[in-house]
Amino acid sequence: MIIIFSLFSFGAAIINLISSIRFYFRYQKDKVEASKNYSLAALLVFWAFFLITFPQLILFEPFLIQIDFIFIDILLLVAILCWEISMLELTNLSHYKKIFSLMIFSGLLIYIFLNIFFFSPAQPLISDGKIYYWTSGTPWLQSIIRTLLVMGALIIAVTYFKWMRDFQEKGEKILFWRSFVIGLGPLLVGIAGFIFWFFPLFYFTPFILNLSAFIGFLGFLTSFVVGAAIFPSPQEKFVKKIT
Repeated sequence: MIIIFSLFSFGAAIINLISSIRFYFRYQKDKVEASKNYSLAALLVFWAFFLITFPQLILFEPFLIQIDFIFIDILLLVAILCWEISMLELTNLSHYKKIFSLMIFSGLLIYIFLNIFFFSPAQPLISDGKIYYWTSGTPWLQSIIRTLLVMGALIIAVTYFKWMRDFQEKGEKILFWRSFVIGLGPLLVGIAGFIFWFFPLFYFTPFILNLSAFIGFLGFLTSFVVGAAIFPSPQEKFVKKIT
């Protein structure tokens, strides 16, 4: 069962790596700062999902697995920061990005310090007497940051849905559907993160583990592959339409 989970997680990682390269080449072409931040965000998510596959596949020591979890949280938090800064740069709210960045990085430093101070090895998730995966050794602490990560993904989704409504009012059908499809991605990823991180605190089965990985994979596939391939839109036009 861990193989199924790992395959979906690795698939999500590859999608983000390809997306990172794609956004980087777009930045080289259009020099829009948002494209560079999207590229960095996708690259960080690639590494995060790559590390998600390590427990019970490559890593088996609770100490090392907990460190792996901490790195995953940090990578995803910075990725959310880069993604939301990009969205601020595409709107008239770009003047808030310094305040937003300062808040995130301050919280990140506090999170790292608390993880060092309260460090505890990861705990196994057991079903039918077998270890299928692991959960955080400090669930109260990592639940805080993971709640923020889920909320960050939902905020991104809501923002795209808002743009979808604005495009509908302007009669921009292609941009309307593009925003809708891309917005579905972070919504699905947020749902996957909630299932993956919080369900095992109360009830765990291998099915839940695999379901979260599948939904996360589907979320990235929807945003980065379906949204970009079916509804391509030049960056300059998209920026112009939402500002």
